[in-house]
Amino acid sequence: MNRLTIRATSKVVKKSYVPFKEICMSGKYRNYKTVARRLKHLRQTHDMTQRELSEKINLSRSSIGLYEREQSSPSIEIIVAYSDFFGVSCDWILKGVEYNDSERNEEL
Repeated sequence: MNRLTIRATSKVVKKSYVPFKEICMSGKYRNYKTVARRLKHLRQTHDMTQRELSEKINLSRSSIGLYEREQSSPSIEIIVAYSDFFGVSCDWILKGVEYNDSERNEEL
């Protein structure tokens, strides 16, 4: 296992480092802490390149790259396009949480 060393002033703190590829392969959705990682995960689990996805959802490849690198935030329309195309909820893309219908009704 790789180790990541972080220097904070004069203290050295060691943290476990799990490569993103291992997280994707584990299938543990709770590890996707950002919208960018969840968008990249969706694309990679469907074995798509950024170019292929851009053609399917009518978006530029560079925009997809910016979203996946957290250099730009997708609009609500883009989140909905990802949601519809990959068959996941907007809740999962935005918050990493998937609700079922009974949980939604209880909240309302």
